[in-house]
Amino acid sequence: MSISRNKVFIILLSLTVSLITGVLSAFPMALVVVVGLVCYVTVVILFTNEVNIKKVIPVFLILTLFQDTISRNLSYYVPNLGNYFSNLDELFLITVVSALIINFFRGKRFKGISIILTLVFILFFGLVSSFIHSVPIGITFQGMFLLTKGLTYLFVFTNISFNEQDIKKYVSWIKVFSIIILVFACVDLLMHNQLRKLLHTEGLEDYRYGIVSLQSLFVHPGIYGWFMLVVGIYLAVAFKVKKNYKYLLLSCVFFSFALLSLRFKVMLSICIILFLLYLLKGLLKVLVLLVPFSVLLLLISLAFGNFITDLTSLTVNRYINVSMYESARKALYQVSVWIGQNEFPFGVGFGRYGGFIASSNYSPVYYEYGMNHIYGLTPDNPIWATDTYWPNIIGETGFISATILLGFFIYISMKLLRGYKKIEQSDVKIFVLFAGLVLIDAISESLGEPVFNSSPQYVFIFITLGIALSMLKTRKKTSCS
Repeated sequence: MSISRNKVFIILLSLTVSLITGVLSAFPMALVVVVGLVCYVTVVILFTNEVNIKKVIPVFLILTLFQDTISRNLSYYVPNLGNYFSNLDELFLITVVSALIINFFRGKRFKGISIILTLVFILFFGLVSSFIHSVPIGITFQGMFLLTKGLTYLFVFTNISFNEQDIKKYVSWIKVFSIIILVFACVDLLMHNQLRKLLHTEGLEDYRYGIVSLQSLFVHPGIYGWFMLVVGIYLAVAFKVKKNYKYLLLSCVFFSFALLSLRFKVMLSICIILFLLYLLKGLLKVLVLLVPFSVLLLLISLAFGNFITDLTSLTVNRYINVSMYESARKALYQVSVWIGQNEFPFGVGFGRYGGFIASSNYSPVYYEYGMNHIYGLTPDNPIWATDTYWPNIIGETGFISATILLGFFIYISMKLLRGYKKIEQSDVKIFVLFAGLVLIDAISESLGEPVFNSSPQYVFIFITLGIALSMLKTRKKTSCS
């Protein structure tokens, strides 16, 4: 009885792997490294087929959405495992980029020249700044990765092909978890102490009119408020496109629960989004609906006037009407302007100001500008050192780089807001317009939060934008053919 060459190869390979595994078992760390490397290479090879990436996107997004909560609970029982899980978004990015590079050498043509140019400008200004200020190579590359990972996600997903069925599948997944989060928001409203103790998510608690700032299954009200706002935006867009009042009602529900995060930026974002949706109706309808729109604003002010006034007053007093030495966020903005002026046209280099690397490897720049004495920015407790986004960009890469990045965001948002009108499929039309509004919301939120490089926000934002841009490219190619 003869044995085929393939069977002989499989048997020898199995024996070899078993032998190597047996030898490495005597060296646990080496075994972990080898097994991890094998898993990484395997996944990269699988991801060279973009169908496999598209299949895992829903699961990845859900895991990323609750990444902090899961990581905190894992750390409660197995500390190291929780730390590893907190890097899930970065590990996934490295894997898909590796697969994309392999496909490039196989002949795949890249899309997204504007993304590449934006990345090149940021890298140029950041690396030159790092060289001028002799920033250590390790800190430079860590800071560079954290500052550009969002744009890298955008580039990767712009280069994956999506269709209407993909959109429906992703939306259905988010729909299920949106309902779950809404249910637990109600539980949080009624029994927040018990829920947060169970989930190990005790943290910031604000109260207004006897109501606690909600966070549902998340670790912070800011993440919860952002997610509920994003769901509300999608439902509002669905109402605009499909004219079904069910979506309008659900949008009001999610916007209302988003406001219960008691974040000023959520309230501001809702106002901006509603105003943009109003303007998107066209000049004639805007003029016709001017009176009812004004009446609606009057009713909202009468019903929630005190809440809006108190929240606005608190924000102004906490971040604007104070000395920079009494507000970490104001200090980060003020000093970034000084850095931008003093170091023009460059900054102080990657990993040196306003980001996680600058706080974890406490930057000498903070000592230079006297920020080491400001509460929340001190070396022993820099809890608010990553509380902003644009100071991070200005401080590390300069004014020109920050202007280019902001211009790029505005360009992409305008491209999506114009492009959605030419799409025929309603679900795709909704998604593209939704992506454009999500980016505008992110720009407004980035004034007071590092939404473009903090998880899970940045992952959702840039993957959403990437899918929407890919759909626009596909539509354009189809119409040309």
